[in-house]
Amino acid sequence: MSVWNNGGDKWQAASDSVQVWNDGTNWYIGGTGNAIGDGSCVDVSPGTGIGLWTYIAPSSGTATHNLVQAIDHGTSPLGTQCFLTGVAGRFRTSSWDDGVFVTYDPGTHWWKVTVSNGKTAHVMCIQ
Repeated sequence: MSVWNNGGDKWQAASDSVQVWNDGTNWYIGGTGNAIGDGSCVDVSPGTGIGLWTYIAPSSGTATHNLVQAIDHGTSPLGTQCFLTGVAGRFRTSSWDDGVFVTYDPGTHWWKVTVSNGKTAHVMCIQ
């Protein structure tokens, strides 16, 4: 999933959002407010999802949460992968540290999500 600010007037409100969801048959991408985003599909077998989480950052500051510890160090065929399925918030600060991030820590083998300054992250992990 990616989001961007086109024309300088996007992602100004805390309620601006883009999210990917499934209704049991089809996949959709949509949003609210002045959000712009797109997504990519990953083909997985039914029943491979191991977690779906939503994290909201404090209004000021950053919070990091462990999602799931990867089997086989996050590699295939037994590996775990985690993806952003939605983001929300005011993305107006030009900073690599102010946003929503899903990362893998090879030292601990944990997938983590970091959210900053009132932003929201929707994350799904598969195995």
